Amino acid sequence: SESCTGAGTIEALKIDMDMTHTQSRDLSITLTSPSATIVELKANSSTDKILGVYGVDINTSEPLSAFRGETITGDWVLTIEDNSPNDQGILNLWKLDFICQP
Repeated sequence: SESCTGAGTIEALKIDMDMTHTQSRDLSITLTSPSATIVELKANSSTDKILGVYGVDINTSEPLSAFRGETITGDWVLTIEDNSPNDQGILNLWKLDFICQP
């Protein structure tokens, strides 16, 4: 298996994330595939910074394997919801790295 871009069928994926938030435990973060599969990445963390790679050094709330077998083509949507008022945050970076089936 190798990284792929443009087209392919997913074997696995990783999500690079760099984000700060005053109360990240108040956040709900999900990733939605073009096929409408939704995976919850993180909820109720106790840190104010999310920096790393989901699927490598950051655990997900639900398995990324839910995307296995789907195509990489189409719009992928990262949704971040703040469940508490008066908080502030910045999404500095997010990037998908697809590992395609041979």
